Amino acid sequence: DMGDFDRIASQFKKEELQVYLSLVRTLMLQLDVRPGDERTALSCAMEDRLSFTIGNRYTLVLSTGEQRYWFLSSEFADDPRIVNDSFKGSPVARHLSTNEPEALFGQWPHVLTGARRELERTNTSKYRKYNHPRFMAAVEAAEPLEHLMNEQSRAAVNEPLNLILYGPPGTGKTYTLKNEFFDRFTTRVERLTREQRLTELVEELTWWQVVAMVLLDLGPSKASAIMEHELLRTKARLSSSANIRATVWGTLQTHTVLECPLVAYKGRLEPLLFNKQENSIWEVLPNLMDELAPELRGFLEQSRRADQGDAREVKRYEFVTFHQSFSYEDFVEGIKPHLGETDDIGYEVKDGVFKRICAKAEQDPENDYALFIDEINRGNVASIFGELITLLEDDKRLRRPQALTTTLPYSKKTFGVPPNLYVIGTMNTADRSVEALDTALRRRFSFREMPARPDLLNGQELGGVDLQRLLSTINERVEQLLDKDHHIGHSYFMSISSGDDLKRVFANKVLPLLDEYFHGDARKVGAVLGKAFVELKESTTPLATGFDLDEYETRTLYVVKDPMRFSDLSPFRAVYEEACAHHPVRARTPAHRRARLRAEAFRAARPLERGQWGQVLHHRPQGHQVHPVRGRGAGGRPGGPGAAQGGPHRGCRQMAAGTAHHASHGASPAIDQHERNAPAPAPLEHPGLLLRPVRAGRARPGAPGAGEEVPTSLRQPDRPEGADRLAHSPTG
Repeated sequence: DMGDFDRIASQFKKEELQVYLSLVRTLMLQLDVRPGDERTALSCAMEDRLSFTIGNRYTLVLSTGEQRYWFLSSEFADDPRIVNDSFKGSPVARHLSTNEPEALFGQWPHVLTGARRELERTNTSKYRKYNHPRFMAAVEAAEPLEHLMNEQSRAAVNEPLNLILYGPPGTGKTYTLKNEFFDRFTTRVERLTREQRLTELVEELTWWQVVAMVLLDLGPSKASAIMEHELLRTKARLSSSANIRATVWGTLQTHTVLECPLVAYKGRLEPLLFNKQENSIWEVLPNLMDELAPELRGFLEQSRRADQGDAREVKRYEFVTFHQSFSYEDFVEGIKPHLGETDDIGYEVKDGVFKRICAKAEQDPENDYALFIDEINRGNVASIFGELITLLEDDKRLRRPQALTTTLPYSKKTFGVPPNLYVIGTMNTADRSVEALDTALRRRFSFREMPARPDLLNGQELGGVDLQRLLSTINERVEQLLDKDHHIGHSYFMSISSGDDLKRVFANKVLPLLDEYFHGDARKVGAVLGKAFVELKESTTPLATGFDLDEYETRTLYVVKDPMRFSDLSPFRAVYEEACAHHPVRARTPAHRRARLRAEAFRAARPLERGQWGQVLHHRPQGHQVHPVRGRGAGGRPGGPGAAQGGPHRGCRQMAAGTAHHASHGASPAIDQHERNAPAPAPLEHPGLLLRPVRAGRARPGAPGAGEEVPTSLRQPDRPEGADRLAHSPTG
């Protein structure tokens, strides 16, 4: 049943219907498709909607439901007027809906990008049988929306030719490459042409293999006949060789058997399977070919059936992973050695992956091609790209007004980058062992951040553990200690289905990453995950006697527990429950915010500039004391005032003590009066630093409360991370 277009259309307001028809008309014009294209369908088979479909996915729909406009998009929308959802299956595409046409207009570049991807991967739509003539005629008669058709909008749709997806580990960078971009550069065809099948067959074969197949097909032949064969013409079209005749002659002589008296060339290379007869007739010796290259008979049979075959996918991309030994010779071209049977070494220029994909893209300008580079910053990028850095720019590519070419160093061939080649890479921001991308390369690439997305775990609970809150808490703490480039990615948690899975993810992914981030410092791992994940390491071996080690302090050692030994999942819940318990007092008042900033300064372990230390101490909540260093006097100087020798906790205990304290730091009486009148604060805890109210304690000489002992319950057991370095800052 094709449905009744007029009856369904009558359910919508006239303005709604006109906007929808104009949107469909605009999209079809920009996609260069017409109503009736077998890849699309204009259907009113459903009673409550009009739908424009590409392949098997709704692309633009006008519905009588709660959300009027449904549309396909390549990206989620940030607009609150739009409801975000996703299509199931691969490739990844977004299914968005809204009641506001203006919201759809703002998403139009991504609508067009998503529609193009669907069109590229589609041969026929199974819904084309529902094409309705009245619907098709209405779309043809609609006026396109000029503000979506203008050149500025067209330019906004085009994705950058050079793109890097960057983010911390586990955020789905390589997954996005494979599930979003691979399909874009893959075409499923019902039947390849003979030329396409021959190209696929010979592009990975060497010259001697192609020549051997030709001689096997023709029988004994002259070189001129060999060069006229379709297999060799196809190989020549793909080759960068400027003199095909010389290449064929060189191949024949290089691989001629040693017993042949008519060939005097000495630099022969394995395999030796050709022979030259009188009158310049060449042949391949069948017995040697069957012994040395038996697969060539199968390849020849495939070439004879090149005009047959089932539907298949044509991939228009190359994938490579950079590493520290990857070089220009691997990427563009290089001289590779060959060892002959006499142990003589010969050399040939061999194309690299970038040169190969450029050749394919240049020969097929109607289609887009891509080079995917995983872990692009693990290689020496400037050395790998070499002189090609400039050629990557959009306006320097072939067939562009400012096109540039270069002469390659080994082959001496002129080379340029075609305009239909995309270079898309991934970059792990947390890897310390990699090369930094230099400014010249960064300027030629666009960057798309791939952040950790705990929100994708929304609603996933496992044994009472909220995975979203767990990952969010971990990343917030890591960012406080390091930065957001060292977040833990959400992909590690996406496939967790049991408590053992969660334990394995922590044992094999999360803990090794944190150990690397913090250089094996278990205290910092504990600051991120909580006390349940670390334990005190007892030392039973005393130091040898007879050595003066007074300048060294005894270290408290911690080790990280094995999560696989946890009896239940309570340690994982404690990670975020502890954070939630602290959250209400964090930044509750201006005074608390100042204390939090001071705590972060301690934890960051960076020396403060002159004058800042006084400001940090000045803005302290009334009645709180800070324990930055043990065994140091006022100002953090060893042996300074207040550096008591002995006692359970010696060293500098600065404390807010009214005007006497503030006068030493230049505080105003108004601030003093405000803080004296403030209510006594509650204990303020912060990861890495503990601030507690001080009722009695030893202060610096001359301050109120000096000489009084701090109650044991208020003493901080460990100094904050980085206190030693803070103690040696210019102002203490």
